[in-house]
Amino acid sequence: MTMTLIADAPVDVDAEGFLTNPEQWNEQIAHAIAAENGIADLTERHWLVVSFMRERYLATGTAPSIRSLGKESGVPIKELYQLFPKGPAKLAAKIGGIPKPKGCIKKGAQTMTTTLEQPQLDAAEPKTIEKVAIVISKGSLEGIYPGLIMANGARMDGIEADLFFTFFGLDAIRNDRYEKIKVATVGNPGLHMPTWLGALPGFSALVTKMMKRQMEKIDMPPIPEFIELVADSGVHLYACKASVDMFGLTMEDFAPQVEEIISVGEFYEKAADGQIIFT
Repeated sequence: MTMTLIADAPVDVDAEGFLTNPEQWNEQIAHAIAAENGIADLTERHWLVVSFMRERYLATGTAPSIRSLGKESGVPIKELYQLFPKGPAKLAAKIGGIPKPKGCIKKGAQTMTTTLEQPQLDAAEPKTIEKVAIVISKGSLEGIYPGLIMANGARMDGIEADLFFTFFGLDAIRNDRYEKIKVATVGNPGLHMPTWLGALPGFSALVTKMMKRQMEKIDMPPIPEFIELVADSGVHLYACKASVDMFGLTMEDFAPQVEEIISVGEFYEKAADGQIIFT
């Protein structure tokens, strides 16, 4: 924790510039933090989000997730990312004088510190990823969610993200499949159970129901809603042309958030200067 000056007011901040004591916050501090993060003018819509974040934290001790923010603040996900391009949950929390939301990705960031140690902090700041291209190739619940979670986490931290669906990963965006995806219980070592047990009739549905119940407890949306959420946040969704041709599909078979059917070569072009992640 560091004592620093923001808008001429002494405040306690963590290593990433988040206030550690919400009681030290005021509107002048909010404007100063917003300006440092590229928001020259806090509009009424900005304040609606910031106030919601702050009130929720003060009432519960926890900042709302991006899903809750989009559903309950009165500002939809797509607009949230227009108002706060560097990540709405994180930036709105910083402007609102509350600690960093736990769901955000931790990375080095500049703070508004005036201490002599700042040059050394800047020199030691780790390099960060600016763009990711995530490949989803599996059609099971545990095969699809990692890619969606990583894409959502990237956008929450202001990182550009693409999703490329190939082979059975297409099920995540198929209109006739994406609401019926289950956990793969046969030959899944992560379940730590005999293969024969996973093959029993109805067992996959049971495990899927249990996992979805746990996901809902941590505010993780079902796949159709998750697809819409990441698309609204600015993630680009693409279907693999070779897989689409193999399964005899067209654009009409996919969720409206899918932008294009592209080749592997086109995917590499779009992924240029980014990190490719295969889930």
